[in-house]
Amino acid sequence: MSNKIPKHTSKNCTSPKKPKLSRKEKRLLAKQDKEEKFNQKKEHLISNLKEVTDAKTPQSKSNPINSKNPDEYHTMKVEWDCKTPDIKGEWSWSIKRKQLIADKEEIHEFLVLTQSSTWNEILNQSSGGKKRIKKHHYQEVSSFISEAQKRWFTLYGEYDTAFRFRLGGKKRLWGYRIKNKFFVIWWDPTHKIYPL
Repeated sequence: MSNKIPKHTSKNCTSPKKPKLSRKEKRLLAKQDKEEKFNQKKEHLISNLKEVTDAKTPQSKSNPINSKNPDEYHTMKVEWDCKTPDIKGEWSWSIKRKQLIADKEEIHEFLVLTQSSTWNEILNQSSGGKKRIKKHHYQEVSSFISEAQKRWFTLYGEYDTAFRFRLGGKKRLWGYRIKNKFFVIWWDPTHKIYPL
């Protein structure tokens, strides 16, 4: 009789193999993971914030993007609502939120020019040379800097997606859309809310 202990080889100790996933299945799993992490982050931010009563969200039961026909707004002219911007306080980079009021002539000029366009025309505008990029587009709030995310979710938590207009250079006008109406929230003349 031998006192040798049998060696365990990979043949002897096998674990059940996981089925291989297709690329499509991997993409779906990655997308689900991303959405789950986003929702967890959102819930965490909202639960850790103190109540802010600086601004009021317009009363609307409508989903900002979807309705019975989610694309119906594409053919409608852009409308604006500048009644409830977030202008109280100051950003950590020393820009007062009420800078929107100080630069109102520049913003108003842009708004007047844009009112003659449909949303489809707005969404199809691009800038840049060979690498054309969308000039105006939707932006996930989770991509904002932390300070802006906290403020957005405190004031406008029901909207996960913002819309931003590029007025030229670093200047951005942030808000959200309900049907064909854009609600102006922040003026970002230095491109700090979503850094490049």
